[in-house]
Amino acid sequence: MSNFFKILAVILLFSGRVFPQSAADYYEKGIAKVEKNNLRAAARDFTKAVDLNPNFIEAYFSRGVVYYRLKSYEMAIADFTKTIELNPSDADAYVSRGLVYAGLKNNELALSDYSFAISLNTAEADAYFNRAGLHFDMKNYKSAISDYDAYRKIKPDDPDVYYFLANSYKACKEYDRALEFYDITIRMNDSNAQAYFSIANISKIKKNFSKALEFYNKAISIDATYAEFFNNRGTLLITMERITEAIKDFTTAIALNPDYAIAYNNRGYALTLGKNYEKAFTDFDKSFSLDPLNPALFRNMGYAYFSNGEYGKAVINWNRAISLNYKLSAELQPKINEAKKKEK
Repeated sequence: MSNFFKILAVILLFSGRVFPQSAADYYEKGIAKVEKNNLRAAARDFTKAVDLNPNFIEAYFSRGVVYYRLKSYEMAIADFTKTIELNPSDADAYVSRGLVYAGLKNNELALSDYSFAISLNTAEADAYFNRAGLHFDMKNYKSAISDYDAYRKIKPDDPDVYYFLANSYKACKEYDRALEFYDITIRMNDSNAQAYFSIANISKIKKNFSKALEFYNKAISIDATYAEFFNNRGTLLITMERITEAIKDFTTAIALNPDYAIAYNNRGYALTLGKNYEKAFTDFDKSFSLDPLNPALFRNMGYAYFSNGEYGKAVINWNRAISLNYKLSAELQPKINEAKKKEK
C-alpha cells in the first residue's frame, strides 16, 4: 500500500471520533472564556477540569475568581479554601478569600486572611492594600496608614496609594499630611477630580477660601457629574456671601441628584439669607421628606422662622436640632434665649 493510501486509511479510521479532553484542556478553555467574559461557561470548564483532576490547584483558584465575579461568594470561598488545602503556602488564595470575606462584611476573617498572606510573603502588595482599605472602613485609620505605607514601599509608582493615604490622614484630621499626599496624587495623576475636591474641602476647613474655590472649580472642570462637588462649592459661596451663585450650585446639585436631601437643605438656607422664605420652606419640606433626622435641617429651619419673625417655631426647630446633635447647643441655645425674649 502506498503512503498516500496509508494516510487516507488513518484519516478514515479516526474521522468522526471525539478524543477525550484532559483536565488541562478544559482549564485552557476556561481561561479563554474568562478572557471573553463568558464567565458561566468558564466555570463549567473549570469544573470539568477538577472533576478529571481533583488536585488541580489552578482550576480551583480560577473557578473561585469566576464565582467571585459572578457574586457567588460562598462558592468562591469554597474554591479558595480548597486551593489553600492543596497549597497552604499560596498567599494569593488567602488574599482572594480575604477579599470575599470583606465583601460579605466578615471583617475579622478578612483581616486574618490578609495578615496570613503577609506572613507567607511580606512583599504581597495586594494584601497590604486590601487590609488597609478594610482598616479604613472599620475606622482604624492609623492601621490603614501603616498598611498603605507598606504597599507604597512595594509599589511606589501607583498613584492610588497616595490618594488613599491622603484620605486616611484626612480622616485623622491630620490635614497638612493629607494635603501633602493629595499634592503627590495630582502630580502623578492630574485628572483625579476627587483629589482636587478633597484639597478644596480641607482648604475650606482651614479657612483658605480662595484656594478652596480654586480647587472646587478644578474638580468640577474635570468631572461635572458629581452633585457633591456643586453642593460643597455652594456652601463655600455662602461663606463668601455670594448667595446667588450658591443657589445656582445647589440647584445644579439637585438636578444631578434629585434625592440629595442636604442640597435641598442648603438651598433652603441660601434662600433664607436672600429672604425668599416661601421657596426656602419648600426646600426644607423636601429635605425633610428625604431625611427627617438631619439636625442641620432643623437648625436652618429655625433660622428661617426667626428671620421671618416666627420666633416660637424657631425655638421648636432649634430644640429639635439640639436633641439630634447636642453639639449644636453652644450655637443655638443663645438664639433660643433671644427668640423667647422676642416672642414676649
